[in-house]
Amino acid sequence: MPDITLRPARPDEAPALTRLILRAKASHGYDDETMRAFAPALAVTSESIERNWVLVAERDGIPLGFAHVERRDDPAIAWLEDLFVDPDSQRQGIGRLLWEAAFNHARTTGATEIRLDADPYATTFYERLGAVVVGAIPSTFIPGRTTPLMRYGLEAGHGGKA
Repeated sequence: MPDITLRPARPDEAPALTRLILRAKASHGYDDETMRAFAPALAVTSESIERNWVLVAERDGIPLGFAHVERRDDPAIAWLEDLFVDPDSQRQGIGRLLWEAAFNHARTTGATEIRLDADPYATTFYERLGAVVVGAIPSTFIPGRTTPLMRYGLEAGHGGKA
């Protein structure tokens, strides 16, 4: 994708990346009340950008999407905290480009798998990339709903087969 540039996020971009997440999440048809409930958990902070690997995809200096990888207790697991693409830029390969960058980052830093809890509307996207559903996590926002826990094995290069 020659017109897309990937670069590390800057801490001062946290508010713009938060707005991007909210636009992307709302594009799945969530109502205003649900979006208000989601908003605090979806906020990107400058501290998170400084502490973790956050990569922005941009065109002509305008952020179109970003990926955020975090390491927790187990050094073998990289957590994909965020991968969002602005609704006007979806279905152009930007999400796949960010996924591949996150995959490469995780692998080169010693992870053997990527895990993520996916929005149910994004599960198919991650499955097309080779991730597999390995469980479910109760939603803290929508009573009675779960979100898929997904895994992508890095040793074998795809899904749960690693």
